[in-house]
Formats: sequence, C-alpha cells, structure tokens
Amino acid sequence: MNHDQENRIFFESSISMGVFLTSVQILVVGRSHAHILKVLKLKHPDKVILIVSKKLKDQNEELYLNLKKKQNNLEIIHVNPFHRDFLPQMITHYIHIYQKLKVVNPSAEVQIGLTGGTNLMAIAAGISAMLLGIEAHYFVKGKVKPLIWNLKNDLADFILSNSSNFYFLQTEDNTRDKNKMSKLNSEYSSEGKEKSLLNFQEEKRGRTI
Repeated sequence: MNHDQENRIFFESSISMGVFLTSVQILVVGRSHAHILKVLKLKHPDKVILIVSKKLKDQNEELYLNLKKKQNNLEIIHVNPFHRDFLPQMITHYIHIYQKLKVVNPSAEVQIGLTGGTNLMAIAAGISAMLLGIEAHYFVKGKVKPLIWNLKNDLADFILSNSSNFYFLQTEDNTRDKNKMSKLNSEYSSEGKEKSLLNFQEEKRGRTI
C-alpha cells in the first residue's frame, strides 16, 4: 500500500441506494463471518452493506462470492480502520449512507451490526446507531438470535430512570471543584496560585466540552 492509500479512510465507498427497499443491514466484517449468514437467515434483507478493513480484502474474496449468490443487492465499503481520523469520518459516513437510504426509501428498516471488525469499527457503528436512533444488534457466540438495542431510546430511558444518580455525579463533580479552589487559597504562594488556577480552569473546560 503506497503513502496515498495509507492516508485514505474509504475505498470503493460509493453506495447505490436502489428503490423499493424494505430492510437494510449495515454490517462490520472481520475474520469471522458466521454473524453475516445468521443475519441473512433471520432478517432476509433487501440490501446488505459490508464495512470491511482494506487489509482483509483478499482474505474475504470467497465470502463476497458466496454472499452474492445469496444476496444480489450486496455492496462493500473497504476502510482503513487505523487512520487517525477514522472514527469521526466513519460515523459521518454511516449518517450519510442512512440519509441517502431514507431519501429513496423512507419506510425502509435500517439496522447496524456491531459484531465483527476491529474495536474502532464496532465503536463507530454503535455511536452511529445511537445518533441515528436506529436498532443495533450483536451476536453472542453460540446464540442463534442477536441482542438488539435502540441505543438512543435505551440510553434516554436509563438516564430518566437514574436521574438522581446523574445529579449526584454532577454535584460530586462540583464539590471536587470547590475543594480544589479551597486548596488553592490555602496552600500556594500568589505565583503558584495563579499557575494552578489556570491549570484547574483548563481541566474544567476540557471536562465540560
């Protein structure tokens, strides 16, 4: 792979949306493929989009050929999951794919798979599903059916049902800040106070952002 390719995140990333799609699966793929076959059997999707590391392209050629026999509407995005900008760019790409799908097929059910791929690929998939408010699934080894979440709704429900805990954490955070300020006022020289105060403010700003 040359230097230009190493600095790329996406390869063959143009997606054809098609029409009259009722079910779409976006799946991350690593060296294990069992979860893909399970999805095809359980969901019978009209379209499958695979997110695959560029390094595994040659190793997965047989998989692609076999899947195309079972799934005519198959598209593959090869990615560089270890690029420094991969995570934000991949999340943006998931959102772009979803928006294009919904423009052409507003009633289509879209799910994102979290099984397979690298850790960063799975993280990008999970965050994207949460931001989009769509279902994500994960296959536990040995299980026929996957675990399924709507991460956006589930997280909202969790926060509402545990609101007192989140308030406590926020209060505890403020208490720690007050304790730090008290320490500044009692233990440091005027020069040391100014330097430490600036460090404290920077830390606070970073935590807020």
